[in-house]
Amino acid sequence: GFPMLPSESSPSPAPPPNAEAGSSSTSANNLINNLPDSIKEQLSSAAVEHIRAEGAKLFETGKNILAAGQASPWHLQTLCFVGGFALCTTGCLGFINILNALSFVVNPPAFFIELYLIFFGFITMVVEMPPVKVGLISKPLDRFKNDIHQWCKFLTLLSGRGCFYIFQGTLA
Repeated sequence: GFPMLPSESSPSPAPPPNAEAGSSSTSANNLINNLPDSIKEQLSSAAVEHIRAEGAKLFETGKNILAAGQASPWHLQTLCFVGGFALCTTGCLGFINILNALSFVVNPPAFFIELYLIFFGFITMVVEMPPVKVGLISKPLDRFKNDIHQWCKFLTLLSGRGCFYIFQGTLA
């Protein structure tokens, strides 16, 4: 027969008087180590199957989110463009702020971070801007956008732009 597992009605052994907070995991490890190998294998295979099932669910959810973003990209494109504009605006305001007039002398990294915010906000606006077909700016802007896509190929992918936006968020 199988050995009996401790039930809720059976008293659990009392921890030693000098036991610390980590002793509960130690007693759990001792309990698992005392189980027969066949039960350990069953627990292990059940855990692996559970992890696989949850991983498949997570993967499917990610695919659905990606498909929704690609099915109607103008919503995301508009939000990202507005975010780039806001980033560029806050960078400009931080750059010309009277209180930051001595920023370069006192804190040079903050001065350069404001410049990076302006630059990355402008890049975001150009990458997310819908095609412009009117005016004198359309050809240079399209050429600049093509150059960005040529030299920064990760910005042509949704995941690449997402990582770029996360990086921008760490700067702000």
